[in-house]
Amino acid sequence: MDGEQPLNTASLRVNFLRQFRTSPDGPESRYVGTPLRVGRSSGVAKAQAVGDDGKVAIIARLTAYLG
Repeated sequence: MDGEQPLNTASLRVNFLRQFRTSPDGPESRYVGTPLRVGRSSGVAKAQAVGDDGKVAIIARLTAYLG
């Protein structure tokens, strides 16, 4: 983090929707991150874990601020 301020976590919420499985011989599971709001001193982001079957297994939402 060269010259950047660290982010402090204001809140983190994780919802486990179903079992998250990965198979060595099946299609790949993946993680998808999306910024929802990027401000000058705070931000909100969403992340999802998508299993081999293409279904979302885990959803997380993070709110962070500069500090």
